[in-house]
Amino acid sequence: MFKRVVFAGFLVSLISLAPLQAASVEPLIEISDEVLTPSILKKIDSRALENAIGNWQNSPGLKRETTLVVMDASDGEVVYELNPTKLQTPASVTKLFTAVTVASLLDPDAQIITRVKYSEGTVFLVGAGDPQFGARKGDGPVTLEELAKLAAASLKKQNITSARVAIDDSIFEALQVPKDWLPSYLANSEAHPITALNLDDPKAPRQAPLDPSLVTGEKFAGFLRVAGISVTNRVERKVTPATASEIAQMKSKSVAQIIEDTLYTSNNQDTEILARLAARVAQDETDTRSTMQLIYQTNASWGIESDEILLNDASGLSRTNAISALNAANVSRIILSSSEPTDLPIAKNKIYLTQPPGAFTPDLWPVMTGLPPARSLGTMYKRLAQSDDVAKGVTRAKTGTLRQVIGLAGTIQTKDGGMITFAIMANQADGRTSTRRSIDQLMNSIANCECVLK
Repeated sequence: MFKRVVFAGFLVSLISLAPLQAASVEPLIEISDEVLTPSILKKIDSRALENAIGNWQNSPGLKRETTLVVMDASDGEVVYELNPTKLQTPASVTKLFTAVTVASLLDPDAQIITRVKYSEGTVFLVGAGDPQFGARKGDGPVTLEELAKLAAASLKKQNITSARVAIDDSIFEALQVPKDWLPSYLANSEAHPITALNLDDPKAPRQAPLDPSLVTGEKFAGFLRVAGISVTNRVERKVTPATASEIAQMKSKSVAQIIEDTLYTSNNQDTEILARLAARVAQDETDTRSTMQLIYQTNASWGIESDEILLNDASGLSRTNAISALNAANVSRIILSSSEPTDLPIAKNKIYLTQPPGAFTPDLWPVMTGLPPARSLGTMYKRLAQSDDVAKGVTRAKTGTLRQVIGLAGTIQTKDGGMITFAIMANQADGRTSTRRSIDQLMNSIANCECVLK
C-alpha cells in the first residue's frame, strides 16, 4: 500500500531531526521498519506473555480500578486483561477515536482550503477549519500574512485600494465550548472556543480569546493594511454571498500530516477542529453532541463497540469521557489487520478540501504513524528514559494525562518479533511518577518477552 510507505518515510524523517529537541539527554532511539510497518504478524503465546507480566496489577501507583488489555495483533485475541470493559476516563487517549473518524471521512491526501472572497466592497476571510492556520510567515503552511498579501495583490489588479473586512466561519456552529470543560482550560489557553478560523499563533496571549474568529479577522485586516489596502470598518461576522468572487486561497498540509502532527503533540484545539471538519463533511450538524455521535458511528463501522465509548469532547479534556481499555487496544489492532469498514457515513460536503485524483478509500494508517515512538517523538519523548528500558525502541503509543488520570494505548514489539496492541487506563492515580514508572515496567516486560508461539 503506497500510502504506508509514504507515511513511514515521513515519520523516519522526523525522527532524524528529533535530537534537536534536547541536547542534555541520551541519543534518541531509532525505530526499525518492522516496528513502523510490521510485515508479518506472528501468533502470541498467551501463557508466555502472562508469565512475563506476572502480578503487575500490584505495582506502585495502581488502583483496583486500573484497566489493562493486551491483545495479539495477529488475530485480536485478548492475551491479558484487567477490567477490560470497565469504562474509565481516558484523557487524550480519546484522540485515537477522533483520529479514526477523521481518517475515515477525509481523504488523507486532501488539503484544507482557506479562501478570501470579495463582493460589493467587502473582503471575506472564509474559514474551512484548518487547525494549523498561522499568523505570520514561518508559522505554518497557511498564514494570514501571506494570504493578505495574495488578496491585496488581487484587489490592486482590480484598482481596489479600500474595503470592508468580514470573517465567515459559518461552516461550524460558532464558538463551541464543550459543557464540562474547566474554566482553567480557556484561562491557560489549553483550548479555545471551537471555530473554523482559529489562529495557531505562538505569540498569542495565554488567555484564550472569547471569539477566536474575530481575533483572526482583526489580524487579517492589519496585514491587509500593511499590504496597502485601507480597511474601513471594524471586522464583522457575515456569511459570504454566493456571488462573491475568490481573490486568494491557501492550502494546508495534507490531512494525513495534520492527523500525525495532532497525535504526536496531543494538540487539543487541533483535534476539536478536525472533528468538526469531519462532521461538516459527513453531515450538516457540527455541534458538539452531533460530532460525538459521528465519532461513535464511524468507530462502530470499524468494529469498535460504541456502547463502550462515552464522549463529551473530541480531545479528552473532558473528565466525563469514558472508554474501555478493550476498545482502545482494538484501535491499533484494526489498523494493523487492514480491516475494512461497513456502513461508514458518506462524505458529502467536500468543498472545503482539495479533491485528490482517484477514488477515495478510507485509510487509517495516519493514525498508526501518528502514535509517537517512545524516546523519539512528541508526548512519548520522555517515556522509557532509563538506560535499561528495553521497550524504548519498540513501543509507540498515544498518551493521556489529566489530574489523577494516566492512559496509554498503542503497540509493542516483543523480543522475538511478535506484535501486541495494548491499552491502560489508570484512574485515581495519586502518584503520577510511580504510576508512570509502573506502566513503563509493564512495557519493558512485554518488550523483553519471547512470546511468539513456537
